[in-house]
Amino acid sequence: MSSIVNGCGSSARQRPKNVANVEMLPMSNPIANGKEMMIELEDRIVAFAARCVKVCGALPVKNVGSANFADQLFRSSTSVAANYAEACEAESGKDFVHKLKVSMKELSETRIWLKLICESGYVEKVKLNDLISESKELSRIFAASVITTKKKLGG
Repeated sequence: MSSIVNGCGSSARQRPKNVANVEMLPMSNPIANGKEMMIELEDRIVAFAARCVKVCGALPVKNVGSANFADQLFRSSTSVAANYAEACEAESGKDFVHKLKVSMKELSETRIWLKLICESGYVEKVKLNDLISESKELSRIFAASVITTKKKLGG
């Protein structure tokens, strides 16, 4: 997978100095069953977090607003992957549900930071639409897992 961010190179057209140079990249949508699905979902979550980290690296560092956005986006997006990994090693069904819900909250926060970065003019929205959509898709996947697990637990 190629990088979504071209932070060091020059672009063919001039862009304002405070707008990050982020390239669009489509997300893959793997479909599988069982353990293979978990591994592919983990890879998808890691790829999502890595793409967010690359957006952080492309934001202008001299602007206090963008530096805060980068820090918050970095923390929330990487937390999604870490909490998912913890959910996969949960000690009980309730623990699994709790950790997936934490991942869902971090996805929501990540989505808000991505939208704020766009609305503040640091990155064109069209360039982050795939990441925003991916955060929604991952949230739906986690929500479905929470519902299924709760049904199995009897509640």
